[in-house]
Amino acid sequence: MSKKRVLLFTMGSWSHSNEALVKALHHYSPEWEIHTFDLLQQFKANKLGIFFSLLDMPKLMLQGIRDGAFDKASLLYAPATSGFITRLAREAVREFQPDFTLQTTTRFNACNTGVPHFTIIDITVASARQSYRNLFNSSEEALNILDSFQQKVYTQSTGVFSMGGYVRDSVVTDYQVAPYRAFSIGAGPNIKLGPRSDVANSKKILFVGTDWKRKGGPDLLEAFRRVRNRHPDAQLDIIGCKPEVAQEGVNIIGRVPRDEIHQYMSQARMFVLPTIHEAFGIVLVEALHFGLPIISTTVGAVPEMVMHDINGYRVKPGDIEALANAMDELLSSDELAEKFAEASYQHAANFSWEAAAETLVEKISMLLEYDRLDSQRPPADSRVMHQTTPLAGEMVENP
Repeated sequence: MSKKRVLLFTMGSWSHSNEALVKALHHYSPEWEIHTFDLLQQFKANKLGIFFSLLDMPKLMLQGIRDGAFDKASLLYAPATSGFITRLAREAVREFQPDFTLQTTTRFNACNTGVPHFTIIDITVASARQSYRNLFNSSEEALNILDSFQQKVYTQSTGVFSMGGYVRDSVVTDYQVAPYRAFSIGAGPNIKLGPRSDVANSKKILFVGTDWKRKGGPDLLEAFRRVRNRHPDAQLDIIGCKPEVAQEGVNIIGRVPRDEIHQYMSQARMFVLPTIHEAFGIVLVEALHFGLPIISTTVGAVPEMVMHDINGYRVKPGDIEALANAMDELLSSDELAEKFAEASYQHAANFSWEAAAETLVEKISMLLEYDRLDSQRPPADSRVMHQTTPLAGEMVENP
């Protein structure tokens, strides 16, 4: 198989998912020569980037005054700044001469560089518009700008890949991307794995998240207070953030190196994430791999990982009573905890970066071949009748 030169555009680490995906792609498709180009790093290092940012600042500041909040991420979508970032991408394509390009997230637009381009995402504006309003005080104007920016990226992409199935559906329904050009690929864990937890011999409830409020931390704290009245030996470990909490049984651990989080996963009875807004939720995938029963909410891609009453419970965001009852049930029954734990461990097999890479390579190859064949077809008004070979998976009608 011939070598393929691939240029991957990123904007930071994407919570370490870029690194994990590249590693899996190297393993699954060694014929791909992948070069990673971090546009955020290049933007910060280029003095012209500051100049273009300053051009956009007055309008953004006025918008921030109207909205009552300034989101610095909106700078990336502003005309001068985003145009400069796109120019950096085009210069990289000219220098590297790739067979095709990839980008992760839609915080920038690296399309329209003259080569096939594929976009990998975890969320769309349309799939989480209400959450943006409630959590980030985003105005309709700001959301419309971001929505239009994403529309352009999806329209100009040869194919779009999402972590969650619900986001893939949004790409097709809300952004009118052809169904055969949009795929859900899942994701895998981004931490070091370790032994499964012996859930029956633990009373530890584990929370992992950097955004205490968005991840439903205050709701968890109140639910735990109620649960501890019935289970005085229960403990709540909080990792990733340090909320100001003075409550018996609550252990504020804060940020932990990625290669140490497995120690806490392996000692927990359950994983609880009552999140208000979630794009995908890789931390839930990680909990699956440790065989933990999971209690979470009904938002985002959570239902793809948490099967209600099979490997855990899903409650509505903000339903503290339902959250407390779910925790109480898992603390009260070792048999139920072990049943859910086994189901989680089995379900974990559906989520890995290797599987994501396999799907990505297969579908990209399919689309490249499809477009190659399509480019060879005679014009629509040609008098020569012709028949093209269908791709694998295409429906063929009987004559």
